[in-house]
Amino acid sequence: MQNPSDDTDKQPSTKKAETSNNSITQQDSQQEKALEEIYENLPEEQKEGLTLAELKMAYSGPLPPPGFLKEYDKIVPGAAKQILESTWKEQRHRHRWENLSLYNDIFMQSGGLICGLLLTVGCIAVYVWLIEHNVDWLVAAPLLTPPLLSVALQMIKSKEK
Repeated sequence: MQNPSDDTDKQPSTKKAETSNNSITQQDSQQEKALEEIYENLPEEQKEGLTLAELKMAYSGPLPPPGFLKEYDKIVPGAAKQILESTWKEQRHRHRWENLSLYNDIFMQSGGLICGLLLTVGCIAVYVWLIEHNVDWLVAAPLLTPPLLSVALQMIKSKEK
């Protein structure tokens, strides 16, 4: 049996990648059973001090580690370059979409504020015009109520935050 520390220096194997998690789990289970069978068939004196170590390699993120890229390149020449280019393209694409979303949010917030301001100023201007032309204030008052209420509500909401 090999020393477990020897396995840590090895690069990942170049076995063809399994296409589903199910088949990987089944393969792990088969390997486990095979190791248990080997262990059971060993004489008792060889079982003493025997250590079984399992090494699994995984990564997360947009790029595999350099050792994996090297192995991909051995299997398919130029694969590492394609993986890097694909990662760069995906990152540029994602950044463009995030920037577009950010600009859209800014535009929507600014547009809402500008429309609210124009509506409020317009209602006040019409109210003032009606008062100047001797229209009864009770008739003109409903024009002034919505903008004043919306401004008051916005002030209350901003204080709550």
